[in-house]
Amino acid sequence: MALAHDFANYYNNTYIGYWLNGVLVPFFVRSVHGGRGDNVESLKVDGYFLQDGERVFRDNVLLKKENVQLELPEVGYVQIGERAYWLRYRPQRTMSKGLCGRRLLGAQMSDRLASAIYNRATEQPIAIQFIAHRERVLYKGRIIGEVVDGKWVLEKPYTYLGIFIAKVFPEIQVEVKQ
Repeated sequence: MALAHDFANYYNNTYIGYWLNGVLVPFFVRSVHGGRGDNVESLKVDGYFLQDGERVFRDNVLLKKENVQLELPEVGYVQIGERAYWLRYRPQRTMSKGLCGRRLLGAQMSDRLASAIYNRATEQPIAIQFIAHRERVLYKGRIIGEVVDGKWVLEKPYTYLGIFIAKVFPEIQVEVKQ
């Protein structure tokens, strides 16, 4: 019972990653029960999966090590509709260990945001630090250049980032503003 209580303290009302049919999807933990001794795999949780933007409610989901990802996914740029959000984690300590609004800066926590974050959790961490949005090129929340005729034209102080862009996005031509 102590394990279920501890897990509930850390993960109730947060999202965790769950591998479902080979795809990492967010699972919102509503409540935790079960659990004998120190075996995490004896825990059962109630909550819902987010699949294709829809909530799929499930009770008594048995946690298995191969299906659960408790580590927080990498954050950076996330695009939802026409908006791009630069996300980062709060450096302050919190009791919650799952993905929730208390841990995240840059946007209000929602099912759509959790889906967007977990859908890109398998991308290279450096890739989510760059975005071309509304004819501007941004890196970690800062404008570093512009998009001109499909090319990324960087300001001179950010020339060094061209190497990373070329490695991560080989299909994009990068130039430096003269």
